[in-house]
Amino acid sequence: MTTWWQYIKIRCMERLQYPKDLTFFTIAFFLVQLTGPVCVLALYNTGASIPGWTQWELISLQGMFSITTGIAGTLYWGLVHQASSLVRDGRLELFRIRPVNTLWLLTMHVFNEEEIASLLGGITVLGVAATQLNVASQHLLLTAAYIIPGLLFLLAVAVLAASLHVYFIKVPMLAAILTDILDFSKFPREAFSLVNKTIISLSPLLLITHYPAKAFIGAPIDTNGFLITLTVCLALTTTAFTAWHHALESYDGAHG
Repeated sequence: MTTWWQYIKIRCMERLQYPKDLTFFTIAFFLVQLTGPVCVLALYNTGASIPGWTQWELISLQGMFSITTGIAGTLYWGLVHQASSLVRDGRLELFRIRPVNTLWLLTMHVFNEEEIASLLGGITVLGVAATQLNVASQHLLLTAAYIIPGLLFLLAVAVLAASLHVYFIKVPMLAAILTDILDFSKFPREAFSLVNKTIISLSPLLLITHYPAKAFIGAPIDTNGFLITLTVCLALTTTAFTAWHHALESYDGAHG
């Protein structure tokens, strides 16, 4: 952890060398997180709504998405984007020859300080929603606990994506496809039709926002549904790390 922290400090100091660039991206990433809540307010002002969710409860879900993806984006989601170039350029060997876990080194390499602005945007949205909903302090602790499985799911997806890049060298549009899929988690389960709701109910996508948002607003949580999605998430995590281990064993250089 000491090495990781030192690396993070160096990365942040490097970005501070260009304060205008950092300020621009921080403001831009922060404002992007406000588009979801603004759309929710506009939707509810037209009289439309999602059953079982008030506008501020739905806004809290949007904030939860920004927080969860902001943490993942800062720490390890860069594996989805950068693993391919590391393989094709032959730079993955530089990580493998070091006497430290390769995946751990890669997560340090893909650290993205710009995503901290997304995290701050989510915290701001959630803070405003908390004042409107009078959220109890114990709900905040429960929310933090429910965020962890969502982060685990995103880590599993990132590791699995990195494994695919090592196997196939380049997987076109993989990052865009995953981003589009994750966008489904911006909406609660009740927003989908019966068939889609059944599919979503089995998906770990609900771990990213739905269950943490339910905990945040103090609403009843479907325990059986949560355990099902958690089981799927753990199975995916096991598959992802197994695939990564096998991908490294089969890797034979810059050509994958």
